[in-house]
Amino acid sequence: MPRHVVPDLLPVRVRLQAQRGPGSTAALLIYGQADPAAPALHIAFTADGQVELINGSRGRKVPAAGILQPDVWHNLEVDLAGKRMRITIGGKEAAVLTDAEIPERCFIALQGPGASGQRFRFRNLDLYLPAVNK
Repeated sequence: MPRHVVPDLLPVRVRLQAQRGPGSTAALLIYGQADPAAPALHIAFTADGQVELINGSRGRKVPAAGILQPDVWHNLEVDLAGKRMRITIGGKEAAVLTDAEIPERCFIALQGPGASGQRFRFRNLDLYLPAVNK
């Protein structure tokens, strides 16, 4: 599972395209450096095409507007800044969290399907990280 270290400075933008097979699941996970075992934020792509944000240790689920139709490439964008997280699907705002548990230093990971026969593909990953002044 590829991981990218996100520096102390935000905003961070993750852009990618995703295509899910029928009944397939996947996730974009954001782990804090202090606790790399449990994700601080979990963006779940469910088997029925829904997108859910699971906000850290509180386990609060927030459904996102829009459905990822199977066998279609979808443009996804995740913006992180301070305690705010915004997700867009196909250029339309799908969900916003204003009290997200975003760690100052974190890892971003993509998780594919865990079951045999499921298919979820990612492509054109674009990770924007601001320049770090030293």
